[in-house]
Amino acid sequence: FNTIDLFSGAGGMGLGFKECGFNIIAANDIFKEAAITYRQNHPSTPFVEGSITDTEIKKEIISIGKINSVDVIMGG
Repeated sequence: FNTIDLFSGAGGMGLGFKECGFNIIAANDIFKEAAITYRQNHPSTPFVEGSITDTEIKKEIISIGKINSVDVIMGG
């Protein structure tokens, strides 16, 4: 299943999902330090840093999802 990891923090929940066979196609968080850590822990996952209330951030996340077909949206 393809999933998007919202409010991802450093990526702990995403790691659990990966270990269960999920494919994380994109991640998002507004917290800069969490974004740095997530990118280090999940280098192959596109990370969109910023608030999902921001129109451009939302568009970027949606465009990644449309390309890859999202089955699950998780938020932590």
